[in-house]
Amino acid sequence: MKGFSKSPDLIFPLFTGDFKVKSGIKTKGILIQKLNSSMISYDQFKQRLATIRRAETKGGGGSYRNIRISGEYMLLDRESSGNQERISLRELYELYRQNEAIDTKIAGKFISGRVFSPAVAVLISAGLFDAKGKKIEKIEKVETVATVPPPPMPVRDDDELEDSNDEGRFFQALRAVIGKEDLYAKSLGKHLQAGFVTLPRQIEFADLSPALSEMMKQINLLLMKDGDAGKGTLVARLDGFVHKHPVLGTRIVEFDEEQHFTPTRKETLKLLQGHVQAAYIKDYLEICDNLDYFNNSVLPKHRVRFNLEQMPESFAAFQQMLVSENVKESGYIAQKPGFLFLGGRVAQRAYYDTLRDIAHLLPANRRLLEPIRISKFEIEKISGKKMESSSITILADAIRKVLEEKYSFVEQPEF
Repeated sequence: MKGFSKSPDLIFPLFTGDFKVKSGIKTKGILIQKLNSSMISYDQFKQRLATIRRAETKGGGGSYRNIRISGEYMLLDRESSGNQERISLRELYELYRQNEAIDTKIAGKFISGRVFSPAVAVLISAGLFDAKGKKIEKIEKVETVATVPPPPMPVRDDDELEDSNDEGRFFQALRAVIGKEDLYAKSLGKHLQAGFVTLPRQIEFADLSPALSEMMKQINLLLMKDGDAGKGTLVARLDGFVHKHPVLGTRIVEFDEEQHFTPTRKETLKLLQGHVQAAYIKDYLEICDNLDYFNNSVLPKHRVRFNLEQMPESFAAFQQMLVSENVKESGYIAQKPGFLFLGGRVAQRAYYDTLRDIAHLLPANRRLLEPIRISKFEIEKISGKKMESSSITILADAIRKVLEEKYSFVEQPEF
């Protein structure tokens, strides 16, 4: 392949630069050394990723180009859409360091935003995991001698540490409002600690009050749930958490993007109204009823390409619409455990959201308050700008307004 130097396990791009000779394999611009250990340091990890320019997903369904390192982030472009994505190198390193095998599901526990597939792809392309996602035991150290510097990042008015994905930017803005000491979020590199909250994927009705137990049975029927929704816990999938904050207390924090406002979610929210006194429910029901938002934001997020003249009356009606329109299955509407039908992921998401909604009512979470939910929709409505074009300061002002109006938030004076 022109422009690349091949090794048995890897393909490295060639860079201009002088030769250096040590004990190892000599290549123009880079030096490769065999390591006895399968673990490399963060700096070595970062150098290794700097050699990648292209990557493909495990199944070959997606490819990424123009991969480069900028500070503590990896930047890449999706070939299918041309969209630029950003992945935290610290999160990538933890994904590499803590796992003997990886896939997108495991990546979701470490990587913020919706960049799980490219995260897996670049670690495989870097030769840290094989094509099946298994960690490679004997890896190679790559020392970059001379490389072409990455293109400069676009300069914004403020906030140099902005993240390119909406979830990461939301939590950076939230941190600016409430402080960093009591806020935990995967996108901030600050993971929840064991014991903060209990949130099983499959709750036992015996753990609920009779009224809540009956509500969950109704929700299971509405969502066409059949069997277990998976083993283990949802704690690693929480967007964020505040612990013993002087004003907000201890509670789950969720940032809800377009895919959370479906007919499915509307049905669960309507049932929740009589059981959960949460500030977001009324506004979330209104968003779920917004036909323009549904057609122009929610459906495209699910990779669904038709528009509706009126909102579906129920999840069952929406699911039948997906089938009748012969919608191509994507990750947003794929079958999932307990929801083995087209649109299963939509139902699973509403089910998991409901578990987060009632987490504070579980006996194991007696000190937990009701969750804080803030939607992308309301942030953009308040700011008058798209999130991706808003500075952290603008996002923080919008978040502050929501917290003041719905959660009685008052900023603490600094001493």
